[in-house]
Amino acid sequence: MKKWAIKKLEKRIESNQETTWYENNLLMLKIRDDGLYKKKYGTFEKYLEDRWGFGRTRGHRLIKAAEFMQIAVKNQAGKVAQNGKMGDKIEAILPKSERQIRPLIEKLNNNGQRLKVWAEVVGTGEKINAELVQTKVDEFLKYSMMKNCFV
Repeated sequence: MKKWAIKKLEKRIESNQETTWYENNLLMLKIRDDGLYKKKYGTFEKYLEDRWGFGRTRGHRLIKAAEFMQIAVKNQAGKVAQNGKMGDKIEAILPKSERQIRPLIEKLNNNGQRLKVWAEVVGTGEKINAELVQTKVDEFLKYSMMKNCFV
């Protein structure tokens, strides 16, 4: 059954290759968490490299992005439900690529910080891109450092 499961998930990843980075990363997260790679590849890192051509760093960056996206989607769904604005589209304020949220994943220590900075990014009303996210991350870190100096 597991062999069938990994083939099914991989087929979905292949068909989504350029369109849904988030779903692909969630599928890889499932493959990792369920250990579906173990029989053929032994380690998840070997699976990522042999099957998808991803190095360890890239593979784990994609997984961390997927984990953050799960939290961001739940967080945003709760806000839409609370304010009752059914016209709000969750997708409109979620990252369009892993690259956009890379500064959040690499520089901030926890998902609480990441969600806070992401809310600031979305709140600007500007077109979301990696540079805007990097700017907001840098501002957050600078403010946090200044705040800690006065404590």
